[in-house]
Amino acid sequence: MTDAMRSSHDWRNPLNAHSPDDPLAQIDVRTVDTWASLAVGILYFLCTQLSRLLDAGSFAPSIIWLADGVAIGLLSMAPRSQQWLSLSAVFFANLIGALMAGAPLASTMVGALSNTAQVGLSVALLQSIGGSPVRALSQKLLLAFLFGAAGLITAAAALFNATAAWLMLDRPFGLAWVLTFTSDALGILLMCPLIAAWALAFRRMREGLEPMLAFRPLRLIEGTLAVTATLLLTYWLFMHTGSTTSPLHPQVYLVLPAMLWICTRFGLRTIASTLLAVAAVAVYETAAVHANLGSIENALAPILETQAFLIAVTVSILITASVLNERRVAEQEMAALRNTFQSVLRASDNLVFEIDPETRTIRWIGDPERVIGWSAATISSIDQWNARVHPDDRLRLIGIRQRLLEGLEAGIDVEYRVVRPNGEYTTVGVHAYGADVVHSRTLQPHRRIIGFVKNITEQKKVAQERTELAAALRHAQKMESIGQLAGGIAHDFNNVLASILGYAEMSQEKLAKPVVGTADSAGDAANDAVAKRDATLSRYLATIQRAGERGRDLTAQILTFSRSRPERAVSVDLRPLIDEVAALLRGSHPNPIVVEMLPTRALTVRGDATSLHQLLMNLCTNGLQANDEANRYAIESGGVASSRALRIAAEEVTITSPLVTPHGVVPAGPSIRITVDDEGVGIPAEVIDRIFDPFFTTKAVGKGTGLGLSLALSICRAHGGGMTVDTRIGAGTTFQVYLPVDTGEPVNDALAIGEGRAIRGLGQEVLLVDDDRDLRELGKSLLANLGYRVTTANSGAEALRLFEASPTRFAAIVTDEVMPELTGTQLAATVHEQQPMLPIIIVTAYGGTGFALRAQQAGVFRILSKPYNADALGNALTAALSAPQ
Repeated sequence: MTDAMRSSHDWRNPLNAHSPDDPLAQIDVRTVDTWASLAVGILYFLCTQLSRLLDAGSFAPSIIWLADGVAIGLLSMAPRSQQWLSLSAVFFANLIGALMAGAPLASTMVGALSNTAQVGLSVALLQSIGGSPVRALSQKLLLAFLFGAAGLITAAAALFNATAAWLMLDRPFGLAWVLTFTSDALGILLMCPLIAAWALAFRRMREGLEPMLAFRPLRLIEGTLAVTATLLLTYWLFMHTGSTTSPLHPQVYLVLPAMLWICTRFGLRTIASTLLAVAAVAVYETAAVHANLGSIENALAPILETQAFLIAVTVSILITASVLNERRVAEQEMAALRNTFQSVLRASDNLVFEIDPETRTIRWIGDPERVIGWSAATISSIDQWNARVHPDDRLRLIGIRQRLLEGLEAGIDVEYRVVRPNGEYTTVGVHAYGADVVHSRTLQPHRRIIGFVKNITEQKKVAQERTELAAALRHAQKMESIGQLAGGIAHDFNNVLASILGYAEMSQEKLAKPVVGTADSAGDAANDAVAKRDATLSRYLATIQRAGERGRDLTAQILTFSRSRPERAVSVDLRPLIDEVAALLRGSHPNPIVVEMLPTRALTVRGDATSLHQLLMNLCTNGLQANDEANRYAIESGGVASSRALRIAAEEVTITSPLVTPHGVVPAGPSIRITVDDEGVGIPAEVIDRIFDPFFTTKAVGKGTGLGLSLALSICRAHGGGMTVDTRIGAGTTFQVYLPVDTGEPVNDALAIGEGRAIRGLGQEVLLVDDDRDLRELGKSLLANLGYRVTTANSGAEALRLFEASPTRFAAIVTDEVMPELTGTQLAATVHEQQPMLPIIIVTAYGGTGFALRAQQAGVFRILSKPYNADALGNALTAALSAPQ
């Protein structure tokens, strides 16, 4: 109950205390308290009249005084706000009842004050322990009730009343005190538990803390028979044992076992009601006896013995009921705690176990079948559990268990594998400790192992995936950094290569012109010497060109690795690419190459055909080299080289959820899976994490650049795919590439450049812009040889000033992209705003992410990659100048 329901109105109507639709919510609480107090006074008065019907004589109170017990019981269950009015009603009820009985006014006032004070003090004592109002019946409250309210306080009130009767009415002090105390105590002992038990029961039912009273026929029949039999036994015992001359016989206490049986079978409500019924029978029989005796002296012994009997039985039964109720509540709380503990265990997927090394048994708490797949009966012994532990973990587990039993370890945290009924292994985490548990029979401490078991298979899987994702993220960040570095290096390196290749080409052309010499013998000799020198120089220049072209190819690979997307995105069918790669490899390698794919099924992806061709070639070449390595190892080991096959397979698969791989994330949906499987020596564990690093290679110097696999992975990622690697030492390696299926329209590259011999110009003036002096001189010479007039600028800002000085002067602009102050695309955008028809060609080695789109938006007509030659430059200018305006 909340604090908001502590008022008297909330106590009487807790379910509707805050409901605006409740009619009682509109009633003033003080009015309700007044009527309730009046009801208490009326009940008190009726109980006084009922008790006086069974009085003990002309000067003594009744055999049983019910009024005080009723008042104490009702006020204990009521809030404090009602008590003063109720105590006033009790006072006036006492006063009116005594005056109606003919008592003097002085003694009536004293008795009314004494009884009212007794009720008030008893209620205050009980509510100080059980709450206001009393909300629970406990053993502590019972002790306060027995020894406080029904004992000391009642004895004090009886002492006060007996003194007043002795002084004012000249009655025997001892007899008055005994009869007053016993009758009042008996009424309190009978009425207070009865009222409290039923009031608390109805309150708990209204608050939903316990179910409403249900009609259970068998239970009703059993209770009715038990109570009826007890009452009949009480009646028979009192009728046959009571007499006019002898005290009550001990046989009447035979009713106590029947009461105890009812106490063990039923709750406090039933036993309190039965006590009142038994008391009614006993008092009735006693009143009938002393009514026929004629004097108080003759009736005193049966009255006192009946009261003593009823008090003894009532106190015994109340104490027994309290103990049983406490036990019942404890059992319910224990059951609730056990259910809560079981629920928590199930919710946390934990198990609790206790190992007894003497009996070699295991006691489980929880649901082992749900957590690890085995029922508790199938793993109830150490041997059964050991049989289900993975063989590689079994000896370790036995050793840990022995250390716990010997006290060498206080507690352990360990993980090991346990087989499930389907044959799969699951990983469990165990936290256990050794404990000395007192045996229930011998009361001697025995060593036990107690702990928790949790299925951590999913946690291990998630942790492994998190580790792989973290490694993939680090690798991706490293690749991104290397790519940016590679792009910057390639740009500067291409500038150097452009000068080398350009001047080498021009030198070759100069040397190719015929030498005009003399006709005499000395001239022939000179001509021969010049020819030999030119041939030597031509050979040197050819070597320089080949070296430059190899450098250009290497730079192109670095740039391909650094790009995040393919340069040209078109629909590409992988079937002819795979067939072409297989045909090329079959012609250059003796090992068999097997291709597996559906001949009629198109395997279309979106990307750049040249890059995809390079991806397949690099993977297949890596596989063939692995086969060669396996053969070399076999020969060196004294074996015979075998014909090892390389398998290339392609198929369409559906990815139901994003596939996270250490080397890329494959989006959900249809994908093409390309498998390249070799039968080589496999990849060692210390190498496999580095195989995709740029420039990492296990080959000898001069045998490889270390860019093959890193370039393949870069192309795969650039096409939105992912790659997995599965290696088997001594059995080969399998690479699987996942590429999304093409579902869109092809995109044409408007900036593509054609090949072929360049057409000479017709003297048009071209503005050449480059911040590198050597490249400006090279470009100027190439354009002049192609028949163009050339004006140069060393920056974008200078080129813009030349253009703005004469916007119609130039037929075309050829500009570098990466320059200080003003980049090539910025220059192109400014020029395009003023002269939209002026063709602009950008020359670059590396423009960065999204460069082609930026160039197209700036109005660039063509992109020319560094290093370029005369033919590429001439073709770009010819296409630009001949394009429709």
